[in-house]
Amino acid sequence: MFELFSLKETLTATMVLFAVIDILGSIPIIVSLRQKFGHIEAEKASIVAAILMMAFLFIGDKILKLIGVDVNSFAIAGAFVIFIIALEMILGIEINKTGESSSASIIPIAFPLIAGAGTLTTTLSLRAEYHDINIICAILLNSIFVYIVLKSATWLEKKMGKGSLQVLQKVFGIVLLAIAIKLFTANFAQLFSQYIHF
Repeated sequence: MFELFSLKETLTATMVLFAVIDILGSIPIIVSLRQKFGHIEAEKASIVAAILMMAFLFIGDKILKLIGVDVNSFAIAGAFVIFIIALEMILGIEINKTGESSSASIIPIAFPLIAGAGTLTTTLSLRAEYHDINIICAILLNSIFVYIVLKSATWLEKKMGKGSLQVLQKVFGIVLLAIAIKLFTANFAQLFSQYIHF
């Protein structure tokens, strides 16, 4: 397996996943969730997200087929979760009731913010172009970077300040809403064309 390792493939796959995960763009969301839940377990969120991405890389299509769910339906489900998070950020309302302080580490941070429908489907598409070892390295590199960002959430919150943070949350909330709508419409159109034939 290691003889198939390619630095070029690893770097390319890393950049593709980095763009899809967009952890830097999610900073206002992470800070908002940290304020809401009090604590985010960076290690747990990073490890769970990495496991999800690796599992989906090898058995994602089989799992979805086994439970009778296609990739498009999976993406639409992720779009709804992102949509709710975006509404909370824009309107300053609470839809998801606060539970345990650690609950934000898995949902919605590990899934769908980091290892969301877009990220998981991207890992499947990368497999068609690159060797598994290079994609695994790309997932691990992105997980390390995600861990660093999550661990720095408190520091980032202090540096950004409350006023600028609120403005950023509104702006990124709108961006997140747009992503959710795009994800929904693109996958709904594909589902519609599959089941409705003229």
